[in-house]
Amino acid sequence: MPPWLLSSVLLLALASLCRSEATIEKVTVAANRITIVCDCDGEPELSLREHPLWSDAPIATWLIDGPAKRHTFELQRRPTDGSNERDRLLSRWSVGPAVEEAPASMRYADTVTTAVATPHPTLRSKKGLGGFDVGRGFLSDIEDLGVSTVTVNVMLDFLHNQAAKGRDAFTHAGQQFHIDRGAIARLDKTLQFAADHELLVFAIILLPKPTGEDSPRDAMAHPDYEPEGMFPMPDVTSQRGVTAYSAALEFLAQRYLQSSGPRIHHWILHNKVDAGLVWTNAGKKSLDEFLDLYAKSLRIAHLTARQYDANSRVFASVTHSWTRPEEPRFYAGREVLEGLIARSQAHGDFDWGIAYHPYPQSLFVPETWRDEEAIDSPDSPLVTFKNLGVLVDWARDPVNRFKGEAVRDIYLTEQGFHSRDYSDRELELQSAALAYAWRRLAQHPEIKAMHYHNWIDNRHEGGLRIGLRKFPDDADNPGGVKPIWNLYRDLGEPNEEAAMQFSNKIIESGGDGR
Repeated sequence: MPPWLLSSVLLLALASLCRSEATIEKVTVAANRITIVCDCDGEPELSLREHPLWSDAPIATWLIDGPAKRHTFELQRRPTDGSNERDRLLSRWSVGPAVEEAPASMRYADTVTTAVATPHPTLRSKKGLGGFDVGRGFLSDIEDLGVSTVTVNVMLDFLHNQAAKGRDAFTHAGQQFHIDRGAIARLDKTLQFAADHELLVFAIILLPKPTGEDSPRDAMAHPDYEPEGMFPMPDVTSQRGVTAYSAALEFLAQRYLQSSGPRIHHWILHNKVDAGLVWTNAGKKSLDEFLDLYAKSLRIAHLTARQYDANSRVFASVTHSWTRPEEPRFYAGREVLEGLIARSQAHGDFDWGIAYHPYPQSLFVPETWRDEEAIDSPDSPLVTFKNLGVLVDWARDPVNRFKGEAVRDIYLTEQGFHSRDYSDRELELQSAALAYAWRRLAQHPEIKAMHYHNWIDNRHEGGLRIGLRKFPDDADNPGGVKPIWNLYRDLGEPNEEAAMQFSNKIIESGGDGR
């Protein structure tokens, strides 16, 4: 049995064991109070313990008086320790023998009752765009293409320690921060445009690289971050790191989880975590070490958002890797998802979703129907559009559902098809790949939507031309519409099938454009 699977099995066994002994049954967070229900199984001499998210050591204990089956504790949500106020929203709870130092299991809050179920825009189609920003121009594409949902990159670089011109004060967990008004104004414009067009918005939460200064951006970056990483993993191992990270999320939640105005609806944490060394870096970590960090980041975002919007959901971001890591130093997508489920169930399951990236086997080969490593097997090395059913079947398994019942939401939040150049033949192949993908997507109602990436060809994507439009600085037709743009416009419309007809012969013949 591989080590990652053994770890997941042990975590699930632990959760099962705790259900038959003294354990935490439920944790409910209200505006000013927190309620912990302990199932003591009639055992005497137990204690309730509070553990900070960043450490397993308890910071407070309460003796459970008597051998009753069940005990309920009502505690102040924001106690003051000296001059510092802290929020128990992110605390974990355990119950066990008073002398026990290391708890068998710790439970997070299950419910945040201060939240309201704010309505979200209805998906009018499965068409979305990735990397949306009003600064990119071509804003008429949103209506012209019939887009219903977008992803927006949100960099947590707007938080500062010091007051300065253009900064607004913001207090979190008893600590004062200062918000860069200009950075937030730019984000406001993008999110307000999305709200005006009733778009479902997914914020991709990214951390800036540390600079070596005494700043929130450095505090929230994992201390083992290595410069080869595009973005750091949050530091969830220290109070300082958790406070800075949760402060940035709290500010975003307060500002954008309202019933009107600029909105964020869902949160993607962070980017391609199965390729963590490059995209969500915490240094070289075993899978277990890495997932312990990532699971805490998901939980922080989940609990923070649920204070303001009961419909807001967090999503785990993974590549097309399934059982084969893209590189030996990376992880496989399935082992990441299964490890997250084991941790989620062991500490109180919550309904996080899956943000999948089913790019072709090679991002430079658009003919995804030729993907040899995407096979119809649960143990397929990759999951691309060719074998999307592998991902869906996995999600349908009761073992992987939220509390064994609800299939976790799946969105395809990053994928696109390369045009090797701008010749007619290559642009036709790119369009054929989209037609193939759209037909595959239609077979799986469990997948809510796809965010096409990239909207516009980008010179900083290693030579890829995966956009619906050409490079903005193209010599002949800057930002020009490609044939794939026209096809994307027609998908979901009455002329959809006619628009895809051209792709049949290309796909049936093998469509080798090399």
